[in-house]
Amino acid sequence: MLIPCIRVKILYFTIIVVTAVVLASGCDKKNSTPEKDTPFIDNHEKASDAVRNMKLGWNIVNTLDATASYGMDSETSWGQPRVTRELIRAMADAGFGAIRVPVTWYNHMDEVGNVDIQWMDRVEEVVGYVLDANLYCILNVHHDTGEGSQWLHADLENMDSILPKFDTLWRQISVRFASYGDRLIFEGWNEILDSKNSWNFARDKKAYDAIDTLASTFVTAVRSTGGNNVGRNLIISTYAAASGGVSWAPTPDDVLEGFSLPKDSVEDHLIVEVHSYDPWLWGADHGKWTASCEQTNLAMFSRLEKWFTSKGIPVVIGEFGPSGGDSHSIEDRAEQAKYMRFFVHNARERGIGLFAWVNFMDGLDRMTLNWTFPDLAEAALKAWYGDGYSLPESGFTPSAINVRFDNLWSEYCLYLGDGLDMREYKGFRLELAEAPAPGDFQIKMQTQAQFHGETTSPDGQYPRIRNAVSEILFDKTCFDGDILWNINLQACRSDVSASVKRMALIRNDGMEEEISTGLDGAHSGWGCTIVSVSR
Repeated sequence: MLIPCIRVKILYFTIIVVTAVVLASGCDKKNSTPEKDTPFIDNHEKASDAVRNMKLGWNIVNTLDATASYGMDSETSWGQPRVTRELIRAMADAGFGAIRVPVTWYNHMDEVGNVDIQWMDRVEEVVGYVLDANLYCILNVHHDTGEGSQWLHADLENMDSILPKFDTLWRQISVRFASYGDRLIFEGWNEILDSKNSWNFARDKKAYDAIDTLASTFVTAVRSTGGNNVGRNLIISTYAAASGGVSWAPTPDDVLEGFSLPKDSVEDHLIVEVHSYDPWLWGADHGKWTASCEQTNLAMFSRLEKWFTSKGIPVVIGEFGPSGGDSHSIEDRAEQAKYMRFFVHNARERGIGLFAWVNFMDGLDRMTLNWTFPDLAEAALKAWYGDGYSLPESGFTPSAINVRFDNLWSEYCLYLGDGLDMREYKGFRLELAEAPAPGDFQIKMQTQAQFHGETTSPDGQYPRIRNAVSEILFDKTCFDGDILWNINLQACRSDVSASVKRMALIRNDGMEEEISTGLDGAHSGWGCTIVSVSR
């Protein structure tokens, strides 16, 4: 849902303050000697040094940037738990040197850009976790941009409504963080698109002029708030955070040719950001990491060198990851690890900053501090630090997962994976800390086709949960095939809670296979929140 913008006019005043020193009371002005302006001494870390010192970075994925609800519950509305100090500390202990904190603001502000104070407090709290861990922190404006009805577009025709709101937002952020040190870096926007929602390059060529206007406004707004913002390093993203190389664009590097950094009152405090998921969707069909994949990425690095780093302009790749690589199989993750090693190694060799958009710790694992994808995390960090690196052990196995179901029919994932063959399993056992009230919960089980709504007859199996310990047998007449896709605990009324202690599949021979709930930590479901875990 888009918050409507109202057209406002802002009168910008330029206030020039002239300070004179009067040496004696009643001194004649024409005989006095004005003191020369004290020159600005830039003691702030240069942008080029900051990028070099960041090391490998990580994005807090799908959390403060989530948009499935308004208000403070939005942080957990995409299935992730609230960010904790312990999560950030675990990332620091593993060797990550920086955290990008993507934040969506539109669902926390009014029509003219005034941010809800509770949301600003929460953002500041998370930024504090990062800085307290002695990490660099990038704070941005995230899903206010992008495809659809977002308010922040590179749309020159509507700058009269966009620009005042953008300016208001960044002045508030800047004032709140003006006293924070150089390890905090601001990123003006995420993946900004034109009014046509064009990816990779702008079909509306005025969009590049619009970005110039927004970039200038961003820099001016931050610098004008004083404090450490006078010399703070700032990030300007290209159109759509794209890196060129598009064969169907007017020219392959159209998006880079149309980009320019804004004027700044200080030198070497601006950074360029792009994103890269090349080759796009290579992992969607169990792709292999090949020489062709490597050449695609080497071409991207060459473009960044041509347009930026060879000219002394520092660059960060604010998002990267194995595109389409959502499979959890050992074979597919081995290919994804090859990608991680190659990409990180080549970025490091070229002095380019990197922030992985990969859920190394995901969902429940963020609370228990277990690695969801330890092989991918270790591959990336080993590429940065060398073959002698090993991922530190962390985390614990919870005795219970305490879940709050906020909405009617909201669901917590007990099992969701690559497919459970019901010819090998006859059911499962679910253990809760206590028996639910009558009518609170049921189980939702479906095949992949049923899950995606491709078939509605039959629609799956929905047995009620009445006891603390339930043994559920599969009724194959409820399914359109033998491969089960999901097993969810579903609320039959809103505002109910459950403590999940154990989930085990029952094989045909009666043996039990215990599994981790919540997609092995990757997602908790929808409409529910993991409130806490019990040790």
